Amino acid sequence: MAATAVLCALLLVTPLAAQDSPPSRPAFEVASIRPNKSTGGPIGSRIQPGGLFAASNVTLEFLLTSAYAMPGRMALDGFRVIGAPAWAGVDRYDIQAKATGNVSMQQLAAMLQTLLADRFKLMVHHEVRELPVYALVLARSDGKLGAGLRPGESDCKDGPRVAGQPRPVPCAPDYGPAGRVMARSIDVATLAVNLSYRVNRVVLDQTGLNGDYAVDLKWTPDASEFMNSPLGPLPARSPLEVSGAASDGPSLFTALQEQLGLKLQSTKGPVDVVVIDHVEKPTEN
Repeated sequence: MAATAVLCALLLVTPLAAQDSPPSRPAFEVASIRPNKSTGGPIGSRIQPGGLFAASNVTLEFLLTSAYAMPGRMALDGFRVIGAPAWAGVDRYDIQAKATGNVSMQQLAAMLQTLLADRFKLMVHHEVRELPVYALVLARSDGKLGAGLRPGESDCKDGPRVAGQPRPVPCAPDYGPAGRVMARSIDVATLAVNLSYRVNRVVLDQTGLNGDYAVDLKWTPDASEFMNSPLGPLPARSPLEVSGAASDGPSLFTALQEQLGLKLQSTKGPVDVVVIDHVEKPTEN
């Protein structure tokens, strides 16, 4: 009878003990983080075959936006990160890491989260906060659109760039800090997402426009757009030098009305954010 009782106790305890073991987190096999003390040079990251990941001249804010990117997005808008210390947008790092085999963007994001937790002692939590947002609406009461917003190409397909030929307008929006958005066939909700980091707020599509549109929007960016770039604050150069934009062009807000027949209205709405509870500067290795 005593032996039976002991066996039953073991059967009951063993599964609970297994549940107490936390699941292993996706992680790089090896990773090196070094401060980048240069005053210039390329900024960004890349994934190479064989699970190789490299980042050059990037800030912690850049790494956070990559690690906590929303589904279907390359990066999280920087304004969704709450509580980052001042150095997170200033200090820059070079990272070399290797995973086992090829990795997807989703797997890479999970590995970056583990790397940040291990090396930066990062602890975060998610919240939904009521924050200022912009509603993208029609600018005219008659609903007339601008010349830069036309019905999209129904058979649009992105093709390879031909050497020696001008770069074709992409089907998806051309996403970059150059004071221009061009696309041959996107919906307005996608355009709203594309505008979000440029105005440092979530942009909600409330135009009521359905279907796909060709977009040609050009403006003169101001310094705030470069501070909120997914790459983190860009090196100390003038926005016009970085973008190549004309100095006498309209602001983004004016260009939206004049060129697309749309406008941004300030309001408030729920925004998913990542809140930093704790973070430290990494030790060099």
